[in-house]
Amino acid sequence: MSELRALITRALLDSGVYIDDARFDRVRLEAAGAAGQHLRPTLHRVCGQEPTAVAASVGLSAGAIARMFGHGWQQAAGFAALAGVRAHRVADVACMGALLSLGIVLFDHLIDTFPERRAVLADRLIPELLTAEPSGATAAPSGDLGVDSLAAVAVEVMSGARRLGGRPDDVEHFHQVIAAMYRGELASLQGRRAGEPPSATVWEALNAKSALPATAVATLAKLANAAASDPIRAVVDRAAALVGEAFWIVDDLADASADWEAGGWSRPVWLLLDRLGETPANGEDAVRLLLQTGIAAAEAKRLGQVLAELAALSGSSQRTLLRPVQAAVRSWVEEIPPEP
Repeated sequence: MSELRALITRALLDSGVYIDDARFDRVRLEAAGAAGQHLRPTLHRVCGQEPTAVAASVGLSAGAIARMFGHGWQQAAGFAALAGVRAHRVADVACMGALLSLGIVLFDHLIDTFPERRAVLADRLIPELLTAEPSGATAAPSGDLGVDSLAAVAVEVMSGARRLGGRPDDVEHFHQVIAAMYRGELASLQGRRAGEPPSATVWEALNAKSALPATAVATLAKLANAAASDPIRAVVDRAAALVGEAFWIVDDLADASADWEAGGWSRPVWLLLDRLGETPANGEDAVRLLLQTGIAAAEAKRLGQVLAELAALSGSSQRTLLRPVQAAVRSWVEEIPPEP
């Protein structure tokens, strides 16, 4: 086990929020079951494609997109339970959350891995397409199966959110969050480290890219229960902030070496350059410095605190929201490569 992985695991154990093997396996089996039941028919309905074809078109495995769909389903169902959504509407929220999670993964992978497809992607995923009222017309297909499938998923998420109903201010907020996520993704791509200091603008873009997706999913749950009281809505909002921060911390810690090598920004890279006068030589050196300076330890401790607060929220369901979040965090930790 790498030193970084061991550090995070110890912090989660110390905070009492490390998910044990039995619950971890159960959550993953439930996510796989949701994906097995819903992914194929949903993609057929939305874009007329098989999951294997969509996965291959963006250079991912079918298992990877199934895992993200299942994780998104669980997370959205958890927020729906927290928001008091009626049982017969939970599946609608869960499906939109699963598609949103899948769309984020497809977008991230396309934009990071295939620079030659970015122009086509931008043409198909302009903010107007994501936020405009439905008119019956969509952008013309590009002929790129991956890009066109992603565009179809995005349109379905936006139209599906409208079908959930909800308060007008929640509908507007959902549009704003999606647009902010889109801008954050593009800003993180365009704002490479070379010649740019660790500014507040960079931090805000990283937050929009990594933490706001949980807010988007939580807003879907609020849309499905317009009658939710203000205290319930406040709990949902706080849970979304905590889940978003947890995912931001652990995802960026797990990818610290790769992000450095790619020349991009991430949360720990930002914290490292904000504190240090020296520049790491490579990704391995960046991880070494994160450990040496105590930044990694502080981030791991914060991760444990965030999950502990999520567990303590009034009305929080241990099974429907906390456990899927804990399982996702553990999955990220286990992806941290061993030390050479």
